[in-house]
Amino acid sequence: MAEDFARQLRAVRDATGRSLRELEKLTHVSNSSLSRYFAGQSLPPWPVVVRLCQIAKRDPRPLRAAWEQSRQPPAPAPARND
Repeated sequence: MAEDFARQLRAVRDATGRSLRELEKLTHVSNSSLSRYFAGQSLPPWPVVVRLCQIAKRDPRPLRAAWEQSRQPPAPAPARND
């Protein structure tokens, strides 16, 4: 699920029409953190998602469910019966 959220977040980034440096200034979040969020390597705090959506002039509410699911730890792998 984290990859799905990262894909949605990249779409928001693209909709802003801003560079990573511009987004860094507008969100007060480091360039490296933003890069990790867009790559799906870490999950941004919800206020950062909201701010990115504001910059893109998009409603953040449709992203909430994917963000919530990304917060959940992955389900354990099924036990093997060898």
